[in-house]
Amino acid sequence: MKRASQSTVINRGTLETASMLRKNLDLVFRPKQKPGEGMFSEFPHLLSDENIKNTYYAEENGKAVSQASIFKTECYLNGPRLKVASLGSVSTLGDYRHMGYSTAVIRKIINDLIKEAFPILLVSGEIDLYKKLDCVKTCQIFKAKIKDDTERTDLNIQTVERRTRLQRSADYWQLYSREPFRYIRPKKLMRVLLDSLWFKREKYVMELLEARYHGNLQAYMVAFKKVDSNLCTIMEYAGSRNAVMTMAQKVNGILGTDSAEICIHPYDSTLRSIAELNDIHLKRENSQGTVRVLNTSALVDQLQPWFVENFGCTATISANPDGTYILKVKNKEFVAENLGDLTKIIFGGRKGSLHVPLMFTNDLNYI
Repeated sequence: MKRASQSTVINRGTLETASMLRKNLDLVFRPKQKPGEGMFSEFPHLLSDENIKNTYYAEENGKAVSQASIFKTECYLNGPRLKVASLGSVSTLGDYRHMGYSTAVIRKIINDLIKEAFPILLVSGEIDLYKKLDCVKTCQIFKAKIKDDTERTDLNIQTVERRTRLQRSADYWQLYSREPFRYIRPKKLMRVLLDSLWFKREKYVMELLEARYHGNLQAYMVAFKKVDSNLCTIMEYAGSRNAVMTMAQKVNGILGTDSAEICIHPYDSTLRSIAELNDIHLKRENSQGTVRVLNTSALVDQLQPWFVENFGCTATISANPDGTYILKVKNKEFVAENLGDLTKIIFGGRKGSLHVPLMFTNDLNYI
């Protein structure tokens, strides 16, 4: 059987090919799912008609044999505004695996994004395929497991059913839009994400909770668990940090779990302090998935406000013929052996790196 090569045709999705591409995804990821409950319903923002042009696929004999999708957006990093592409739904039909098709598709995506001056690519996975393409685990966060706390609270904490959830989506969007580290998420997209299959997925329980004080919305939280699990995961939250912590302590009783896992941003000094005052252990970890630097000059240019704020001056970057990079800021010089090393220098948590923080990569925007 033919292997992928430089002559392999890589196409982009159209409205005419959308149905075929979605069916192929379900064949790989959701072969036992009921009609209408496959990948398209779980990730409507990624696989929508509006975004179908951002699904790339390898074609052999008129057949789509491998594909991957990206979602293009921007994010705020406590001031700097950064273009970002997220990649997911990478799949290859069974008879065509281990022949280089996924690599060919992703290389085409990367090359196109570099030409479009996208600074970084976020990838939902951590497999060797991505690592070979200079995607690395980085971006430090804190994780904590929170036990149930039955103490009385003046907050009214309730789960929100679908119809009410959609009616109030603009209110939740208002809270989300005030977060300093976040994706730029339009109101329309917030509503779409709150109606995805995540909230009705088989073998999972997922709820949106809100906290109100005297009728005023203080915070919201999205948490999920597997049906038979004693651990729930808090996927997203926004609003008052005191209210967020109280909800995190109460969510176990709502979802029937023993502990709840929550991510805390390293720059979120308020929530970190509340956790420490409650004797909650914080564990430093890498964020979900992997990151790849794409267009180095665009990245440094869009991060200039961060460099100015932290170093008092702008930064410069140069690429050498041997594949190394030199990043200069003030009296510091960082030499990167390759793109993966450069990614670690900018976004990593190791000693000597810059520790540029990203937003959470496993919230409702997750692909």
